[in-house]
Amino acid sequence: MGLRTRLARAAGSAAGAASRLSGRGAGEVVTGRVVLRLAPRAVHELAGERVAAVVSATNGKTTTTRLLTAALDAAHGGVVSNGGGANMRAGVVSALLAGPGEAVLEVDEMHLAGLLPELAPRVVLLMNLSRDQLDRTAETRQLAAGWRRALAGLGTDGGRGVVVANADDPLVVWAAGTAPRVVWVSVGSSWTADARSCPRCEQLLTLPGDPGDGRAAADGAEQAGGWRCLSCGLERPAPGLVLEGGDVHEPSAGGPRRHPVRLALPGQANRRNAAMAAAAAAELGVPVGDALAAMTDVGDVAGRYAWLRAGGVRFWLLLAKNPAGWVENFDVMGTSDRPLVLAVNAQGADGRDTSWIYDVPFERLRGRRVVVAGERSADLSLRLAVAGVDHRTVGDLGGALRAAQALGPGPSAAPGEEEGVDVVGNYTAFQQLRGLVAGGDR
Repeated sequence: MGLRTRLARAAGSAAGAASRLSGRGAGEVVTGRVVLRLAPRAVHELAGERVAAVVSATNGKTTTTRLLTAALDAAHGGVVSNGGGANMRAGVVSALLAGPGEAVLEVDEMHLAGLLPELAPRVVLLMNLSRDQLDRTAETRQLAAGWRRALAGLGTDGGRGVVVANADDPLVVWAAGTAPRVVWVSVGSSWTADARSCPRCEQLLTLPGDPGDGRAAADGAEQAGGWRCLSCGLERPAPGLVLEGGDVHEPSAGGPRRHPVRLALPGQANRRNAAMAAAAAAELGVPVGDALAAMTDVGDVAGRYAWLRAGGVRFWLLLAKNPAGWVENFDVMGTSDRPLVLAVNAQGADGRDTSWIYDVPFERLRGRRVVVAGERSADLSLRLAVAGVDHRTVGDLGGALRAAQALGPGPSAAPGEEEGVDVVGNYTAFQQLRGLVAGGDR
């Protein structure tokens, strides 16, 4: 590490400490920004050859990074990571400053292409691409094209990475097609609306069960992810590791080995995250079964899935930033009959265009007791009215929590049980809800 970077590190650490002492934040982003202002080459110098893995996706990257970190830490110890979700260049720098060990880094999907040559990871884990923040990453094919160009450079100019990629996402498959070596993993998908056209030729893709998909009867293409393009021939590659229900199936000389996925984290979406993380861990020398076992006790991830309390209301907090994420959270909530608060803002970090809410199948919430809040509560209220979901609107988040609690526990609650409230918020609403806990919301 050069003198300039060492001095920048000292200045950044001081700025981060000041941020924490003043209560303005965790200090991760400001630390990285100061370092980068003083030492623009800091990422390359700090990374060296110690970046074990980089994780990128539209949805699930924070959780998957946490799961992969748990697996590697159990096997090797001393792993550093940006587990709080600070996933742009400044957050990456802060993570690399956290200690000398090998690093597992979450990287924002828009920043991946620029950071890969500097990080030179051993593994690049790619999970999914979908619309997110419509005024920022609405055009997923352009994003995939950027990945594709960057992945072509792996193994050259200092790149070292093997790509572990989701075979069930056509955009990810096309993007990873230029990489020198790819390990394909099949985990299925609950959202296909952003990958209905072929990323190679732009013709309509054929999914299992679609008219013209003659493979369904012939070769079992009804299995999750059996997509293909009838025009140019792009199709789902044959996967190695496969998630089926709650088990990961791993090829071996004596036939597929079955590894049950047992997590404290709820829902099939998190089993998908765990399967992807286990495949990456295997490329880093940790057997799949051992990696999954190390993930078992991972609970809330940067506040996601945490049971919290604010203003006397106990609530379960979920994050949903885009249509794919909302659908995954419907799965996570399952058959819960607790009162439900939905909160949507439209600040810069959320994206100011909320038209995406019309692609979310809110019809699935019919029959639930719903309270709507957030800066765009009127937009969300109209969408729920179109979906036929009974609800009420409360302006502030604290008031929405109290209004939901006043609806009483669901029919499945045990007598006298303080069951609580389910809460789903987009990015800034999620952070505001966490702030209510820290501030006491009296």
